[in-house]
Amino acid sequence: MPSADHKLNTLGLLCPLPLLFAVRDMASLEPGQILEIIGDDPGLYEDIPAWCERAGHRLLGFEEDEGVIQCWVEKGDIAEDDGEANAEQPGDSETT
Repeated sequence: MPSADHKLNTLGLLCPLPLLFAVRDMASLEPGQILEIIGDDPGLYEDIPAWCERAGHRLLGFEEDEGVIQCWVEKGDIAEDDGEANAEQPGDSETT
């Protein structure tokens, strides 16, 4: 698998903590950089792909060895807030 720019160890943590820490750590990376997430929560297999799809990141792959799961995510170009930065917020529109 690719060389990571940042590694996140979530061993022993259960959902939603691995994903929350991944979101936090991804915010410090530049587009194109790679975050490696290491954990043992099987929920990673569902949570990480769904997050990547919503947030515009690219899942590079998973590996598992003796219950330890590793995955690699390349940071995408869109905002870390799952692409909602440009969404209209209540009260933002002007009424005429």
